[in-house]
Amino acid sequence: MAEAKAKTRNIETWEVALIKALLRRQQHTKDQIISLFSRPDRTVNPYRLAEIAKGEAFAEVEEAEELQVTTYLKGFGRTEDPRRAFQDASPLHPVNLRLLLTLRAGTDELIIEETDRFECKESLNFSGKAAYARAIVAFANARGGMLLFGVRDADKKIVGINPGRLKGYDPAKLNQYLMSAFTPVPLWQKGEVEIAGKTVGVIFVPQATERPLICTKDDGDDLREGDIYFRYPGENRRVKYAELASIINQKRQEAGRAWGSILRRIDRAGIENVALLNVESGLVEGPSGRFLIDETLIPKLQFISRGHFSEEEGAPALRLLGDVETIQGATVDVAAEVVDHVHVNDDLLIEAFVSRASVSHPRLFIEHLAYTTKLWLPVFAFVRMAGMTDEEAAALVAEQQGAKPKMVERQGVRIVSRDVPVGAAKPTSAEPARSAIIAQTLPTPATEKDCRAFVKAVRTLEAGEVKADYLLPLLESCWRTFDKPGVRASTQYAIAHVDVMLHKQGAK
Repeated sequence: MAEAKAKTRNIETWEVALIKALLRRQQHTKDQIISLFSRPDRTVNPYRLAEIAKGEAFAEVEEAEELQVTTYLKGFGRTEDPRRAFQDASPLHPVNLRLLLTLRAGTDELIIEETDRFECKESLNFSGKAAYARAIVAFANARGGMLLFGVRDADKKIVGINPGRLKGYDPAKLNQYLMSAFTPVPLWQKGEVEIAGKTVGVIFVPQATERPLICTKDDGDDLREGDIYFRYPGENRRVKYAELASIINQKRQEAGRAWGSILRRIDRAGIENVALLNVESGLVEGPSGRFLIDETLIPKLQFISRGHFSEEEGAPALRLLGDVETIQGATVDVAAEVVDHVHVNDDLLIEAFVSRASVSHPRLFIEHLAYTTKLWLPVFAFVRMAGMTDEEAAALVAEQQGAKPKMVERQGVRIVSRDVPVGAAKPTSAEPARSAIIAQTLPTPATEKDCRAFVKAVRTLEAGEVKADYLLPLLESCWRTFDKPGVRASTQYAIAHVDVMLHKQGAK
């Protein structure tokens, strides 16, 4: 009996974070939630679930982000390490940071053994960007890592930084420096967590997908043009031969796999039916001839080379009709990279809004409005994330080079006026769906007919009647599930309407 008890595993904090998010969503019954977290060696007690729901247990645990919930549900029963998937979906979630940054018993010193994954800084001062940039790039060239601010390097003692010091820092300043000093440019995210009663700032750097990152200019003693920096235990230094050879060999293998995939696709299509698109010049060449895409469309095509697309039953993910449009049955997989994606498109912008993704560079999403052909896209959520006024956001759109003047003007007018899409139905004609939405009793639309009735009713809602926690998951479900052009457009208009209403409500 004692042996059986020893095998029992208590519910973990990362699971509690997911349970809290699922309870708030109200899309799963309590029995379903219990089944999602019960295992052969552990059954979740319904009473514990009730305690979590009431805040009587694990009150200090923050709710999981939408991407973490989606990742867990998609991988349920198939992911070997769901905790790792939870961490990878949002590395800077407070639960992840507390699990990763643990204290030595009886002290306020962190237990850090992998010094090639962590670098500690006692203070935070962005006037010396070169040293931080060198560390970020070194992590990106190695296997990724974290810069910790407010932690003394000698003994890993937490000394803390002022709360909000890192969180409030404008990432565009460091990004501009990184773009001027390195190619390719590394991705990074920032956050803060409270440990031992003090604030620790964290910059997370994933391993770069395109390595090596190379320094392109000199800056003091920290940066030298042509150098490649790599993170070794306890130091950032020029890469050694063994590590550089490994990176180059990996690039060769990846290139070989990419060429193999391309050749297999050419073979399936038939070489006589294949043309090549140069996304830099816009030139399309094939056996039957060549044509050039209008240079004003080229910036909108850039995401093709770096976006992540999934195809169903061999259907092409995109088609060109004077612009780039999604095809029925094809989906854009934004996955975890939505928070730092550099190349924004319409679908990515909408996905980020409905999933409430934590976007690190919201200004890029606002800037995209200058290049889209769609007037009604969510924007105000990103205006709030960027800490901008409506007028500042409109000015940012107007500053974009290569944009269409008429579209820029229309976008600016609608941002400042907070207009909603035209053509909404009268509230009385949207019943009973409208009342059910306000009462938060309308279930997730299961058919196209349900979706049409739902989005029609959504567009009749006024400021004060929109509950983001309830409504956005329903809109996300419609957007992902029903992709016929008419339904898709109606859902997009409803999403834009909700974005405006939430802005008028002063949603955070």
